[in-house]
Amino acid sequence: MGHVNITHSDAGLRTIIYTSRTALILGKNGENLTKLQKKLTALYGKKVQIDVKEIKNPDVHATLVGDSIGRQIERRLPYRRVIKQAIVKAMEKGAKGIKIRISGRIGGAEIARHELYKEGNVPSQKIKASIDYAVEHALTQYGILGIKIWIYK
Repeated sequence: MGHVNITHSDAGLRTIIYTSRTALILGKNGENLTKLQKKLTALYGKKVQIDVKEIKNPDVHATLVGDSIGRQIERRLPYRRVIKQAIVKAMEKGAKGIKIRISGRIGGAEIARHELYKEGNVPSQKIKASIDYAVEHALTQYGILGIKIWIYK
């Protein structure tokens, strides 16, 4: 899931869920969506309207890229290969630059460290630059790995 916007009004709550896989949230004929609306209406006592919007290009959305990297590392795939594949996909889909920093007990090492992978350019001093940033975590058997992603669109 990408992100969620919630707006409050006198009439009730309006929630917009941005995701790359709308079918998972909607279910067959919108069954999951109606269940979610009923639960939220019972919880808050207000009318809840939920809209689901699809993210067209998930390979250049930092939250989705970080979630994908984290899940693959948790499944014990080689972290270097996972990160390099994410970088290649993002650059192919139109990102001007991507930077990924992974930190913690990488590969089960005794001492924690961090590694940085970059391709293209990611300006850190320009305020007007359109940079998507996300922080994700991967729970491994050795501890938690932190993953930071910067994508320059």
